Amino acid sequence: MKIKEIKSNKEIIKILYEFDHYFIPTIHEKVQDIKYYADKLSNNAYVFVAYSIGVDGFISFYANDMKNKVAYVSFIAVHENSRNKSVGTSLITACKNKAIKLGMKFIKLEVRKDNIGAIDFYKKLGFYVTGEASDSSYYMLLELE
Repeated sequence: MKIKEIKSNKEIIKILYEFDHYFIPTIHEKVQDIKYYADKLSNNAYVFVAYSIGVDGFISFYANDMKNKVAYVSFIAVHENSRNKSVGTSLITACKNKAIKLGMKFIKLEVRKDNIGAIDFYKKLGFYVTGEASDSSYYMLLELE
């Protein structure tokens, strides 16, 4: 498995559509216009893709909160056939390394309260719950070294 940063709007659109149904709400329900959102990611965020034969997963995050030094993961997904193969860990590691290079001190994300597998995964990596993001989700934070 390899991790690659992508910046091309076309590549990002393809990834967002490929993983759209992995999320509740779906990516297109959350952002309304995937093409516009891909452009936003291409210009303002970082997107890493894990791949072997095909795409195993992706992570997108922003690292533009220079005041609080907090990077924010907007999406992370691992293909069903690639789970339990360190893909998610590799994507978070890529995010951590980039965030540290950019001077960030924390990584923040939002996770649904009913997504126990994801919560346990993030806790294993050092994230902890900081509070409720909404009635159905938590914010989790990772302190960077």
